[in-house]
Amino acid sequence: MTRQLRSRVSRPNYAALLQFDEPEDAGAGPSNAPAPVAEEGDSGSDFEPDQQGQDENEDIPLDATEEEDEDFANQESERELSIAAVAAPETRRKAQRTAQTRKTRTVPLISEPSSLSTQQPSVFPSLHHRHRAVPIYRRDAPVERLVKRPVPFSSPSTVPTNSWSYEPIVDILNKSWGFNVGPGPLWELMEDRGWYKESMSSGGEETAAERNRRPRVFETIRVQELEVITAQEASSYLPTDVTTTEEGALKLPSPIPCSFGPFGKQKRVDLKMFETLKLADLFPESKSHVFNPGAPVWGIDWCPIHVDDRSSHSHKQYLAVSPFPTRSYAPTIGKRAHRPAYSCIQIWSLKPSLDAMHIDGDEDKHRSHGPEATIDAGEMQCEMVLCVDCGPAFELKWCPLPSNDFHETRNHKDKFSSPKLGILAGTFEDGSLSLFAVPDPASLTPKDDDTSPPTFVKVEPLLRIELEDTLCWAIDWANSELIAVGCTNGQHSV
Repeated sequence: MTRQLRSRVSRPNYAALLQFDEPEDAGAGPSNAPAPVAEEGDSGSDFEPDQQGQDENEDIPLDATEEEDEDFANQESERELSIAAVAAPETRRKAQRTAQTRKTRTVPLISEPSSLSTQQPSVFPSLHHRHRAVPIYRRDAPVERLVKRPVPFSSPSTVPTNSWSYEPIVDILNKSWGFNVGPGPLWELMEDRGWYKESMSSGGEETAAERNRRPRVFETIRVQELEVITAQEASSYLPTDVTTTEEGALKLPSPIPCSFGPFGKQKRVDLKMFETLKLADLFPESKSHVFNPGAPVWGIDWCPIHVDDRSSHSHKQYLAVSPFPTRSYAPTIGKRAHRPAYSCIQIWSLKPSLDAMHIDGDEDKHRSHGPEATIDAGEMQCEMVLCVDCGPAFELKWCPLPSNDFHETRNHKDKFSSPKLGILAGTFEDGSLSLFAVPDPASLTPKDDDTSPPTFVKVEPLLRIELEDTLCWAIDWANSELIAVGCTNGQHSV
């Protein structure tokens, strides 16, 4: 005998619940009143056995669950029948007994609280919540934290303190504090959490001093033989205009016209190549500068200087800039340029202004000593241009640890003529990753001549790395010995 399918389960009609009225004296709380159940008629399904088929198969033995339901219904006849009892298939004898009660059968209405009325609003961080990164390396030793807002061309005021992630309790407190502080650079929260493996051999794990945590590297590397050339010889390495002269020579880039100043009082300025503009002349509270390298810039990075040598440099900061050959130049990603492809890397400096440094011979006059004291915005100048033959740089990165030579050796020219400013790495259009030992511009520029044009120097890379099937595109230093390279075909090299 073939197995027969069970009958469909009768379910409560929830549409009828909308017409069900609570008693007038019903108090607050969930409703326990029964709701009517509308029995479904013939569903028209081919899988539902008809009533005649059920009568003919009344001899089919019931399973254990159905027998228990039948016994339970007989013993507890005064209770309300559950939905499960209604759904159980009946024999002919039970079907006749329950046919009379099926029309008035009810089920208890279980009232659940509405998800819309009881749902609590989600607690999101404030718009001004200060998210702080969780470090991969958890430092137990103290770190340096800024005490107040740093002033340009002076040593920052720092204090050794525990790291933000030193203790779990401190971690929780700082996170809760992050919900209650406003936007902006809160200098009391700024801390140096950088870590390099070189600090393990210089005592950086036990102290918060920057000279120990960021030690000097590449002390034995010297600047390779370089050639100082004239501005005319360097013209083929510099950015040019797309037009030519009558003789066929490329013109210098045309000045960039810009309007600077407050609205209604703006001044038109035409910036030529290597010219700068101090915005403090137009906005007294500004410390920004605008400079024109001659073409669009893709590679730019600040040079780190060892903490013990910053005062000898008058707290001068150096910036490496790599412009394109022309303003309309568009590199083709994945296409290798053939050497020689002339281009340049410009070394710009941000230094104290001359007026602030020559007041009574006191170098500290340019610093802020009170609420009404003005802060020197400094001056920018292109001090040196490195002429290279590997094409324009797509990205420039100085070694993150200071690699400049000692200040004492900078004055001893009998040892070597050009002290080192740092190690500069870059990816270039010829597809290479090249590393340069950049000379210190102060050793090539005449003293007390801050208005002189930049010095043009031809340099060769210390190291050039090329891949056969792809081009180097993006780079980043992990430490002084490890570099990650992103390639144009999507691969990564370390």
